Amino acid sequence: MREFWRFRRRRLPRPPRENRSVSAYVLDRGPAKYFHGRSQILIDFHRFCNLAVEEGSGTTFLVQGPPGAGKTALLSECSKRARAEGWQVVDMTVKSLHDPAAFMEDLGRAYISSRVRSKKFDLSKYLSWSSEVRSPGSSVFALIRSVSSRAKLLLILDEVQNIASDRQAVAPFRAEVEHTLDLVHNGRIGNTVMLLAGGLGTSRNAFQSLGISRFGVDCVVELGGLSRKAERAVLWDWMTKEGEATGDPTEWIDAITQRTYGWPQHIMSYVKPALDQLDIDKTIMSPSGLEAVLANGLARRTAYYQRRVSDIGRTPLIIIARVLNSRSASAGVLKEEILIPLTSHYDKDEAERLFFVTLQKGVLEENDDRFRVPILSMYNWLMSKYAHLELPEQA
Repeated sequence: MREFWRFRRRRLPRPPRENRSVSAYVLDRGPAKYFHGRSQILIDFHRFCNLAVEEGSGTTFLVQGPPGAGKTALLSECSKRARAEGWQVVDMTVKSLHDPAAFMEDLGRAYISSRVRSKKFDLSKYLSWSSEVRSPGSSVFALIRSVSSRAKLLLILDEVQNIASDRQAVAPFRAEVEHTLDLVHNGRIGNTVMLLAGGLGTSRNAFQSLGISRFGVDCVVELGGLSRKAERAVLWDWMTKEGEATGDPTEWIDAITQRTYGWPQHIMSYVKPALDQLDIDKTIMSPSGLEAVLANGLARRTAYYQRRVSDIGRTPLIIIARVLNSRSASAGVLKEEILIPLTSHYDKDEAERLFFVTLQKGVLEENDDRFRVPILSMYNWLMSKYAHLELPEQA
């Protein structure tokens, strides 16, 4: 079998530089081009896919980590490589774990319920937008079994921590969700089915809340920042291959890596301005161009942090920043150290909810029962923006 991570890509001719929009192929989130430092993860995923094919079974491969670590981009790359190996890929939502119609929608096909078929309705009315219907039963499990009987099946569930955040919505269907996850995770569908899941650091806990507690060795990836070597390699590829930089980009790379801390999202925050500037300056790398890149990259990174905390509120952020500021950035704090001052301004349930939101948004992560901001630059931003502010008077 040819190597899973090597396949020929159809290269389309690039339009002239003056007609090319850099922003069209550089995203803060989603697909990426360069995966230096992630090769072992891709190899491990390939190995489990091969094992699933050999045994006619499957399992769950979980990628979790802080915001901006490149989870979504990595899932997209795994999906692309799986498709090249003949896998059928379905991007699922949490609802698709219990709702057959939602699963069929994710599959891109119409769903005709057993009830409708039993009544002998005119199915042509339901097939107007779909040339193929596969709905052999009324459960998601039955649909997965049917689809996987024709081709090896890769299910992708991103932002999997939302299983926990949507627990009230999922509650009425908990049995169905647990049943679906259990059958896929333990390879009991009867065909080759893999679940590729990605999310924040609470993702494994979300699975545990639904009865999935045991993962295979190398099936859980704790995604962090890139090594310095990998980070520089990614920047080098973007500037020389995509930006077509004239000359040695080392000076620009040195300046950018002092601000990106190895985090893929941060890297992309600076890559976009760098490619825009190279486009403006006709691939020439000037000192003034670098200044513009650094300023624009910082603005994009700051906007990203602001979006991360937008659902938390000013008062909770001041409280959290003050508590964290009383320790070193790496020391972390106990949950109670945050909840106690929160309950001075909110009732207990609301304080718990706000704390949960900080975990769901990736502002805090847990390690050895202590909570800290997972990204140093985000910690510094929180401290500078909120730690010095006065709290409103308590009601």
